[in-house]
Amino acid sequence: MKSPDAAAEHLRTIRSLMERATVYRAISGPGALLGGVLALAVGGVLLWKELEWQPSNLQFLAIWIAVLVVVASGNTFLLFRQARHRQEKFVSAGMKHALGAIVPPLLAGFVLSVGVAMQKESAMAEMASLWAVGYGLALLAAGSFAPRSMRVLGAVAFLMGLGLFIVAIRARPGEDYCLALRTMIGCFGVLHLFYGFWVLLSTRRAPSLD
Repeated sequence: MKSPDAAAEHLRTIRSLMERATVYRAISGPGALLGGVLALAVGGVLLWKELEWQPSNLQFLAIWIAVLVVVASGNTFLLFRQARHRQEKFVSAGMKHALGAIVPPLLAGFVLSVGVAMQKESAMAEMASLWAVGYGLALLAAGSFAPRSMRVLGAVAFLMGLGLFIVAIRARPGEDYCLALRTMIGCFGVLHLFYGFWVLLSTRRAPSLD
């Protein structure tokens, strides 16, 4: 028979494995790097062309929706490949829980940004900050079954979005577009690069609990 200490250790091991199984990563490391690189590239080009051309609110929205589609498609493919490698279902319980948690804040941020865009002639900074707030809230909403790194990413994006929204509504004419681009570069570019590198480095030690 096993000793009480050995039995307790065995139970702790089983519990740890069960906890790892419940953790779901909605953003893969390479997917985050892809998003970060694209946000930096698109934001950098637009910032470079700032004096020659500035988009309208709807054009700004369309540009970043296109970026979102590319990044979401790439991230979905990477998650599918990882699930296949682990011989797990792609549309798993973890994915269903994740979608149920993250979709409402993302949808709220998008709808509010469209509303702001229709009310003001130049509202791109406010739109970008609302996207950051909605994105941060989405990741925080998945905090009960997400890895720590994703929760940290959500908290930083949320706080950054709130701060930038306060700055955006007080910005002087002519500052809106530049502030919006810096918001997209900082929140969706730089943050995702840090997150992606952190995930790739920490996965070697603890794939599900980083």
